[in-house]
Amino acid sequence: MENRDGLGSLGKTLQSLSIPVPETGLGVARLWAKEQMEHWGLLDWTFVWTDAQAQFGFCNSAERTIGISRKLTLLNTEDEFRDTVLHEIAHALAGHTAGHGARWIMACHRVGARPERTGTYVTPPAKWTGTCPNGCGYAIGRRTLFKEARRMACPTCCGRLNDGRWHPALVLNWTENT
Repeated sequence: MENRDGLGSLGKTLQSLSIPVPETGLGVARLWAKEQMEHWGLLDWTFVWTDAQAQFGFCNSAERTIGISRKLTLLNTEDEFRDTVLHEIAHALAGHTAGHGARWIMACHRVGARPERTGTYVTPPAKWTGTCPNGCGYAIGRRTLFKEARRMACPTCCGRLNDGRWHPALVLNWTENT
């Protein structure tokens, strides 16, 4: 039975805009996403959960796959989850060359997604924080501290004090967040 927004019976479960997804469960969220994909004609597409911590969703047209982060789904509201699914469906409908351009924006309006490149969703806190050794206040978070990050310098101070060039004295001080 479809309700007035065309989402079907599972869509009613996800109508609240501020309840975290854990209260409805990942199973219901997955069913809703798959139902939306079918509703918009993506019958030969696959839905997958990902382990991403920064990217909420993706659309891979070559593999006909829409992926949504399991972790970010649990951290965010149903509204953010729903909008991310619809955002990715809009990508699928607009085609892989549309990017976030006019065709994608039209597809967003069609499916009911916000036509914004990025959402305002919650992400896990960074494991590492890099701060400026010069004390300008610049700080950046990282989930992993890869080799190149250890050589990152403060862009503010490099620009102001060294004509925009990297300098070893301005390499960020990294601390692990506990």
